[in-house]
Amino acid sequence: MGPEEDLLAQAKKALKAVSAPVFYNGHPHKEQYPQIILDLENSQDEPEVLHSAEVVKLTLSVDVYTDPTQMGTLLRLNREVINVMRKVKCSEWFSVFDNYSGRNLDDEANDGHSVKRGAFLFDYFVYAIPERKDK
Repeated sequence: MGPEEDLLAQAKKALKAVSAPVFYNGHPHKEQYPQIILDLENSQDEPEVLHSAEVVKLTLSVDVYTDPTQMGTLLRLNREVINVMRKVKCSEWFSVFDNYSGRNLDDEANDGHSVKRGAFLFDYFVYAIPERKDK
C-alpha cells in the first residue's frame, strides 16, 4: 500500500469516531445531512529529500455539510473532525501531522438547496521509511 492509500484509509478509520456519516469524494451516496466528505486534495509530484529520506507532503480535504439551520451541529462536528484528524498517522509509513486550515462557508448541494459547509485542509508529511512494527 502506498502512502496516499495508507493515509486515506487511516483518516477514514479515524473519522468513524465523528458523529456523522463519512464518504469518499466522488463515491455515490445518499444525500443526507449532516455528512462528511473525505478526499486526497493533492499529492506532491516530486518528493523532497531531507536527511537522506524522501518526504512527501500530502493534503487531505474534509468537508462537513449540515443544513443551514444547524449551525451548532456544524461547529460541534468541525471540532470533532479537527480533533481526530490531528491524530491521524499512516499505519505502514512514518508520518507526521503538520498543519490544518479551515473555514465555514455557505454552499449549495447538488440538488440546489442551501447548506453550510466546514471546509478543511489537513497537511501531513509522509517519509519513505516503513513504520516499525516492533514498538
